[in-house]
Amino acid sequence: MDSYGNLLQNKTIQLSGSERMFAQSVSNTVDSGLIVAGVSYSRTSRYKIILTKLNNNMDVLWNKVISDSTGGYMPFDIYIKQCLDSGFIITGGAQEDFIDSMSMYLLKTDEQGNVLWSRIIGALDSPRGEAAQQVIQNSDGGYLVGGYTDFLGASTIGVKDIYLVKTDGEGN
Repeated sequence: MDSYGNLLQNKTIQLSGSERMFAQSVSNTVDSGLIVAGVSYSRTSRYKIILTKLNNNMDVLWNKVISDSTGGYMPFDIYIKQCLDSGFIITGGAQEDFIDSMSMYLLKTDEQGNVLWSRIIGALDSPRGEAAQQVIQNSDGGYLVGGYTDFLGASTIGVKDIYLVKTDGEGN
């Protein structure tokens, strides 16, 4: 959009087969392009993370379907940002088929969207739930993940607290 709110360009990205994608995060890249992250599902498979890299003309350069990056759990609230090494860091929440318990997760890819590592932060079987909503890379190469925690058995259900997690460059 321009400064007057007029639409300058739009793009529809279609996946093959019966996959459906919900874009949840978009970020600028160092090459003046865009990276889009979202969740995909089909009637025959579990949820997957989808990454789409676009150039500055919004032409698709590549799509990556990342299956089982959350240990078989359903990813939600995806957020993506480019790292100092030109790879990408993805964060969000993970839960098992709409049950209450949830955890944060972190996923690191190279610049082509190939998974380098993934981490679940928190216990999916606890009465507490955590989800990440933002991540930044620190000058030491580690990550600071911000989100919320919610004790699901409390009398104040729905009350959430800020939850910060600092990791090293490998997500530990």
